[in-house]
Amino acid sequence: MARISKIWTDKSKMYIQNENGEFFTKNIDNQDFRNNTQEQDTDIRPRIKIIKTPLDWSLEAIGLFIVLIQWIILLLTYFKMPNIIPSHINAAGEIDDYGSKSFLFIMPVAATLMYAGITLLQKIPRFYNYANVSITEENAEPMYRMGIRIIVILKIAITLSFTLVLIQTIQETQYILFTVKDWMIDCPMWLFFGIVIYFLIKMQKYKYCKNMGRPKIKIKKTPFDWCVEITGLLILLAYWFIVLSFYFKLPKIIPIHYNLFGAIDGLGSKSTFLMLPAVSTIAYIGITLLQKIPHFYNYATIEITEDNAPRIYQIALRMMSILKLLMVVIFILITMQILQDVFHIFKFMRFWIIWAVLGLVIITMIYSFKKMYAMK
Repeated sequence: MARISKIWTDKSKMYIQNENGEFFTKNIDNQDFRNNTQEQDTDIRPRIKIIKTPLDWSLEAIGLFIVLIQWIILLLTYFKMPNIIPSHINAAGEIDDYGSKSFLFIMPVAATLMYAGITLLQKIPRFYNYANVSITEENAEPMYRMGIRIIVILKIAITLSFTLVLIQTIQETQYILFTVKDWMIDCPMWLFFGIVIYFLIKMQKYKYCKNMGRPKIKIKKTPFDWCVEITGLLILLAYWFIVLSFYFKLPKIIPIHYNLFGAIDGLGSKSTFLMLPAVSTIAYIGITLLQKIPHFYNYATIEITEDNAPRIYQIALRMMSILKLLMVVIFILITMQILQDVFHIFKFMRFWIIWAVLGLVIITMIYSFKKMYAMK
């Protein structure tokens, strides 16, 4: 019989995990235990309205002003531009793709939609990820205010970056008073990351309040978890093998972008082909590192306690493993689609398969969060 590795309780059940990572449950009929956990059931993040200060209103006005300026610049220059314009500029500042001038509308439209979406997120600060700082009545107001300010500054950084990219694209086709250099486009996001670090450090002083801090425990992987991890790693290695096998056979110009229906709407250098596995590998490593700190995850209104932490952490880590696997699958499917269009191989490949895998990503997240809410 396998030895017991961990025991924890939740309301009327005892959860037992053996050394193989398997779970067993045992019913508990203990009035004292239920009384002790009664307060935990109501220990969720408080709902309070944050009143904007003059600084907050100023930041909002700056973000809205940048969005309006972007639309004004586009409308003033659009009808003076040629029908074909640069549609992509690489990291070296060189034009490597051309397209219709209607492409320019993507930037202000995307910036406006993101601005509106982030503005809506400002209405629900209690759902933000405050790392290992638990939210209580005593610290909710300053924590929510800092969280909202981070979101507002992100909104400004995104809209400013889109505006600078728009100006840089326009200046390649006609004279414009303000010249944008490549380094300028990166500055808003670097500034944002610096401000985020400042606020995260400032938030830490609130984590030492009463009953605060999430438990740090090591979660043992089950055979299923190991299977998912190994499968993801093998697919990633196979991905690199496919990319390196075909890279030197590719023509200099290949499809680099598809619309929502799988039709090619952009061509570019074959060096883009190497970016796909590189990005997926970096993301894979990043997610793997994040799996080391489940106590930093955003569990929304789920209060993490010593009792429910092992089970919730395991569900969250399993979700991350599956998402990591599906991410690599999506990247390899995109690569197969490119190879099919160039060499007419992988005849089974259909663009709807990519959408199906994206659907699995959403289903995995919904299922995992539903299970975690059942444990709170």
